[in-house]
Amino acid sequence: MQQRGWVLTRVAATGGNSGVEGFMHIKTVGIDEMQAEFSRLVRSHDMTVTDPHRNFVSELKYARLTRSMLSSATVRASMYVSALPARGSCLLFTPLDRPLDMRIGRRRTRIPVGGFDVVPPNVPFEMYLPSGESRSIMLDIELSFLEGIVARDLCRNLDAPLCFGDKEPAHDVGGQSFVDLLDFIQQQLLRGAPQCRSRTHLARFEETIASALVYTRAHNYTDQLEAKVHAAEPRFVRRAEDFMQAHAGEEMTLECVAAVAAVSPRTLARGFHKYKDCSPMAYLRSVRLDRCRQELRDTPAEDASVTAIATKWGFSNMGRFARVYRDRFGEAPGQTLLRQH
Repeated sequence: MQQRGWVLTRVAATGGNSGVEGFMHIKTVGIDEMQAEFSRLVRSHDMTVTDPHRNFVSELKYARLTRSMLSSATVRASMYVSALPARGSCLLFTPLDRPLDMRIGRRRTRIPVGGFDVVPPNVPFEMYLPSGESRSIMLDIELSFLEGIVARDLCRNLDAPLCFGDKEPAHDVGGQSFVDLLDFIQQQLLRGAPQCRSRTHLARFEETIASALVYTRAHNYTDQLEAKVHAAEPRFVRRAEDFMQAHAGEEMTLECVAAVAAVSPRTLARGFHKYKDCSPMAYLRSVRLDRCRQELRDTPAEDASVTAIATKWGFSNMGRFARVYRDRFGEAPGQTLLRQH
């Protein structure tokens, strides 16, 4: 169907009365049409193209599940978006190819590629999309669904509503894993994978997303959930974790950490893969990157040196450090230093 410059199609349709009806695909060259569709599906908002000399092209693909909607957006024009608050659901953004600048309530945030942030219920947001192609994944999910996951894992009713923190999230290994999960499920829906025809499998997809979110993004029940998780971890994993946190800037090998944890390197590696979903050395690198980023943001620009800070936290190869830093945070170390001051 084509109307006033926009096209609505159904792709990867599963058919029948079971499962998701299909992944809907909207493509438009008219900003008014896209604004109307985005407002209907996601949030009431205003869009303003900031580069009138470029043609506006936008695509929106979305699938409604049971208690959430997973979508992806591609915009090929610089624009400013201002959205009104919405009740009862959280809206999550993760950029796929360039950092995303947003204002969530009173908080300004820059979401790197591979990271994500959450707009809580009843909170307005603004975002700026730079010139060129910007792609992102969005998840609109019911707050009560997330609260049910937390209550289930804590084995009790919640004594206050679930409230995500107003601080910038840590874009760590867990965050990247969550983004990878969203991308995987979206691809399954787009391709019309056989499991998408089953409401049971779709419910499992949705529960996996909700559970991963409440264990990845900080909120008012995070400490209580982590206490339960840590209680289930073997002591040797916690000992290794504490040691690497306390000595992150020192030279360290897998054998050294294993000796402190009083287990073999092989046992330590298995424990980290099972309980942390990464190797011990990947965990250490993640800790060191977090320390570098924090110091780059906290040290006055005139007193800071990227090389000195990286060396302090155990990085000797500056080229490799710059690559892993950019992969993790979506910007170069020097950009972090300049942007924060």
